[in-house]
Amino acid sequence: MGTILPAKRVERLQFVENHVAGWLADATDLGTTSAAITALQGLATSARAAFNAQQVALDLARSRTGEFDAAIDLMTKATTDVLKQIKAKAAIVGGTSIYTMANIPIPATPSPMPPPGTPTDFTVGLTQDGAPVLGWRCANPRGGAGVVYTVARRIGDEGQPYVVVGATGVRSFTDEGVPAGTVSVTYRVIAFRSTVHGPAGLFTVRFGTAESGAATASVVSAPKLAA
Repeated sequence: MGTILPAKRVERLQFVENHVAGWLADATDLGTTSAAITALQGLATSARAAFNAQQVALDLARSRTGEFDAAIDLMTKATTDVLKQIKAKAAIVGGTSIYTMANIPIPATPSPMPPPGTPTDFTVGLTQDGAPVLGWRCANPRGGAGVVYTVARRIGDEGQPYVVVGATGVRSFTDEGVPAGTVSVTYRVIAFRSTVHGPAGLFTVRFGTAESGAATASVVSAPKLAA
């Protein structure tokens, strides 16, 4: 018999409501009594009334929940505004007395952002016009946005000065100003963030000609740190 009644409570109530009138009319023939079916009918009526009351309560709860959420949102905004005012006052006064008076946590002093990283893993290619296209990697601190790379070159002996030839916000640069006939160039790449910079990366590019007559460029010195 347990398999006849639906598992869900509301469907079970509907089952009884759909059958109780027929059962009452044929109670004796069905092997039961009118008294038993009448009592069952009363229980079904009570269950229906309880279900209807539950639905009203759920509707009211949903309405009250919406009112509560709206009230909390308004309170949160007002509280945020007050906290901003307290923090602004604390910044003017200095120290921690305002935070102590307001009984709110004293903000932790943020750690300074580390400087940008060191350019490494240099690569070089050539445009159709023969200008070197430089590429590199640089592991910068997480959250350190706004890094700009300055590129300087030195042509000739180590005693020659570096000349800044440009800057880029990405990890590549095309140097279109290399003089014709240059055999090798040493590049210095430094990562800057505002006024803070990381260690410089140095690498030397050697230019040549392949057997086919095409121009070539290759990195011939391993990256190293500049003082």
